[in-house]
Amino acid sequence: MSALRPCPAALVRRHHPSPCRLRPLGLGSLVLLHLAAADLRAEPSNAARLAAPLPPVSVSATRERRTVDETASTVTVIEAEALEEAFVKDLRDLVRNEPGVSVRRAPARFGLAQGTTGREGNAGFNIRGLDGNRVLIQVDGIRVPAAFSFGASSFGRGDFIELGSLRSVEILRGPASTLYGSDGLAGVVSFYTFDPADLLGGGPGARHASVGLDWAQEDRSFGLNMRGAVRLAGDAAAGTELMAIVDGRHGHALESQGGQGGDGAARSEANPQQRDSRSLLLKWVHRPDSRQQWRLTLDHSRADIDTDVRSGRSASVARLDARDDIDRDRLSVDARFDSLGWALADRLQFAVYGQDAETRQYSFEDRSTLADRSRDNRYEERLLGLNLQLDKQADWGGFRHRIVYGLDLARARIDNLRDGTVPPSGETFPTKAFPATDYTALGVFLLDELRLAERWFLSPALRYDRFKLDPREDVLGVESVALSDGRLTPKLALRWVASDSLSAYVNLAQGYRAPTPDQVNNGFTNLSSPFFAYRSIGNPDLKPEHSRTLELGLNGQQGTLRWSAVVFEGRYKDFIERVVVGGSGSADDPQTFQFVNLDEARIRGLEGRLAWQPRPEWKLEAAYAQARGESADGSEAPLNSIDPPKLNLRALWQVRPDLRLGATLNHVRAKSRSRIDASALAAGTEPFAPPSFTTLDLSANWRVNRHLDLGAGLFNLTDKTYWHWADVAGLAANTPGLAAYTQPGRSLALRVRISY
Repeated sequence: MSALRPCPAALVRRHHPSPCRLRPLGLGSLVLLHLAAADLRAEPSNAARLAAPLPPVSVSATRERRTVDETASTVTVIEAEALEEAFVKDLRDLVRNEPGVSVRRAPARFGLAQGTTGREGNAGFNIRGLDGNRVLIQVDGIRVPAAFSFGASSFGRGDFIELGSLRSVEILRGPASTLYGSDGLAGVVSFYTFDPADLLGGGPGARHASVGLDWAQEDRSFGLNMRGAVRLAGDAAAGTELMAIVDGRHGHALESQGGQGGDGAARSEANPQQRDSRSLLLKWVHRPDSRQQWRLTLDHSRADIDTDVRSGRSASVARLDARDDIDRDRLSVDARFDSLGWALADRLQFAVYGQDAETRQYSFEDRSTLADRSRDNRYEERLLGLNLQLDKQADWGGFRHRIVYGLDLARARIDNLRDGTVPPSGETFPTKAFPATDYTALGVFLLDELRLAERWFLSPALRYDRFKLDPREDVLGVESVALSDGRLTPKLALRWVASDSLSAYVNLAQGYRAPTPDQVNNGFTNLSSPFFAYRSIGNPDLKPEHSRTLELGLNGQQGTLRWSAVVFEGRYKDFIERVVVGGSGSADDPQTFQFVNLDEARIRGLEGRLAWQPRPEWKLEAAYAQARGESADGSEAPLNSIDPPKLNLRALWQVRPDLRLGATLNHVRAKSRSRIDASALAAGTEPFAPPSFTTLDLSANWRVNRHLDLGAGLFNLTDKTYWHWADVAGLAANTPGLAAYTQPGRSLALRVRISY
């Protein structure tokens, strides 16, 4: 990753990727051409494609492979084939049919000095009413950089991830700090990339190559995905394999159903935008024998976004252009050793990794009367880490134990820079929102599943985490203090297998989230704001957020009918929020903002799922989720992060072994005004409460032969006008250009995959 440096003014202009930026894609293409020299591996039989699926296997729920029926938690597993057949191209599409989970993607209507709407892109996940850095996101066990917002800059998390290289995605609901440490307050979203073995057959010399193309009308985007793998030596049990996946997409802004063009805040058409992303995944896997595996991974992704913010034009602003560059590079080495036969371990696995990630946001404002100005803001994380895990199954003390224990160690250098021209009064560029900080986190964990009796399983778990924020001496003179703390997070689950067709569980878990460097050492002053003078200050006394959640679940199966039901209640304490702690707003006494620990909040809800296969060629699915949350500080103010109740219905018809048709209905209830906290709006202002809506999507996927797959999807068939609550939370009912926040109308998506 390059060092922080000034941004040339040319960045505000439309551009095409330079040859140097295409080198990773060129390298991957050469590897793919080499791998494409032979026939595709054997395809699964038609009978296998028609068979009822087995319970999905999860890794994230227990840090080892288990079917979801064997876990005392709520986890959704989405496989690569389902991602492709559902035309999933980003995180927003990923949770399209997931009640209780959402992704904020507001339209790009931000400003240069004020307003962040849509700047973060796919901001991140909301699980059971909590979002932002309270949801842990990881790729192959390595954390995605944190979200960060300051002034008119907002750095999201979702655009670090390209979905074309994924084998599966797991969404774990509920606290997971006992498993993963800080940030697992609300849940974990785990992305697992392809291994060569996922694409290859079992025999010696196996090869695979495929090219996928897709098009989506809603953002006029084209996608290209190329996969290749080869077994260089041996077979599936012991051998050496190589894999390359290249993924790229070129598109534009997500369309709205607003019909007003032109310039200014009243504009409701999407602002013109060009989005380009590409990624490269390279893997080398070596298995000396069936009991050990070594793996080397190189993962690169980059996204470039150019926006003409026409909604930001006014009598004083002739033009507002913006450019966002999002980079992530990861190198990791991991190994697994099975059948060890040690007294304390049957399996050992470890990973050593390094990851560099940087987001750069540049804005240029051509002003009619005042001097033109620009902003060049950057956020960077450089991460080094080690994960060590050991597994053991044994009979001790009269009980059967399945034990998982180990440690996670990570050290990150977190930095930022604010630069540009015409800075606010009293400030000099370049400057920083917080000093460069070394963030060190160490966690040790132990999970045990005891088989108490034939049908009773007790799963205690315990983790201790220690973190330290160590700010560096900064040449820009940013004041700072160090902070360190530790946290013990226990978990206890009891599972009862009443019969082969019914099981129940109770899960009591704690979660926590450590403060981030910007919350501890935030510093900024603006005495020339047209509204009021203000400043922000750090807080060396911040405590970690923590939670306690109780979850009760039932899982059942009767023939081809499978169902599950969950109720939960979570209590959250010491939420970290930015509040006004003093000041009148004058230049001599500016309003003072500070991150502080607030009082309690609580969230409770229920979730249910059903899948029924009345005939081999038919599958019917239903899912529902609702939650309710409020502050527990005595005000009982509702939490605006709670999504309205959502129902998902889906029907799949296997017309014949090579043709599958699908229909998906989503119904979301209206957001009640009584469940909106409007305290941040001007007195007497009504909040915007989106009405209920129902959408219908259709899909067709046809495997023409073993070399060719085709697919078509029609989304929002009835051309319904609707809003997602996550995109409009906090808006007033009289917000100009409110139709700009609507979701796309009726749209078509097409895909083709050619395999050799």
